[in-house]
Amino acid sequence: MDASNAICEMDSYMEDIRNHSANNSDEAELVGFATPKRELLDKINANVDNGHAPVIWVVGMGGLGKTTLVRKTYENKEDVAKYFSCCAWITVSQSFLKTEMLKDMIRQLLGNEALKECLKEPEGKTVQVADLASYLRKGLDQKRYFIVLDDLWNIHDWKWISTIAFPSDNNKGSRIIVTTRENGVAEACTTKTYIYSLKPLEEECAVDLLLRKIGKSKEDMENDEKLKTTVIQLVKKCLFTTGYTHNRAIFATTDISEWKILFKQLPSELESNPNLEAVRRMVTLSYSHLPSYLKPYFLYLSIFPEDFEIKKRC
Repeated sequence: MDASNAICEMDSYMEDIRNHSANNSDEAELVGFATPKRELLDKINANVDNGHAPVIWVVGMGGLGKTTLVRKTYENKEDVAKYFSCCAWITVSQSFLKTEMLKDMIRQLLGNEALKECLKEPEGKTVQVADLASYLRKGLDQKRYFIVLDDLWNIHDWKWISTIAFPSDNNKGSRIIVTTRENGVAEACTTKTYIYSLKPLEEECAVDLLLRKIGKSKEDMENDEKLKTTVIQLVKKCLFTTGYTHNRAIFATTDISEWKILFKQLPSELESNPNLEAVRRMVTLSYSHLPSYLKPYFLYLSIFPEDFEIKKRC
């Protein structure tokens, strides 16, 4: 491997594990996503051929499935991808490296050769953020692009990205989607027309999801009054917010006879006011019910920064 290839390999801005999980999910497993997906596609309206790039904000609390919903929309070749000359999926998160983000945008939108060209040191000087941004804007100026900025947290980051990365005079009908859990950020950056608020699952969908995860059917539930009561109690406790939940494994691997104990341990404030304390207790519950041999591995992961690429050998 030559030096330039090595640089490209080292500098690739990696998507986090949530994106890979969403990417590998079978469409049939996405309970309750049909309507949100259709509504989001209506807002994107990719068939419009010109105009300045609208920014669609997908908003919702953590764990609702924003990334999953947008990923499925992003990968939809019939309704989205075929209308654009280039696409990119960029994970922002709370802390991101500006140079790495811009490099990854160039790689995804303009290609590996373009990134190598951009990284050539001009007159012995190291390539700076301004150089990367200028190269990206020029490359996108005449392109119809589709970009997802996943997990953006604050207005400052959005202002920086939107100002430095996107050409101001592109009228090719490009599209930008931003996911955020901060409703205030979306409202400060756009109008309600371009905000899509993702809602929790309807109770019926939540029941379907829980039954699927434990290998049971509705018929099983109707024939077992104890199972039915427990499932409905769990759903009403707002354990399942949308197509995926961080805690489904607890119930999938725990005998139904023990569910009452787990149910009592769930934070009751989730019923009306999800907050950080509720999340802390939920994570503690998840950890407490891990097999003992997995607990050290779980704790070991906490030493890595957010969105860090963890090598298998490490």
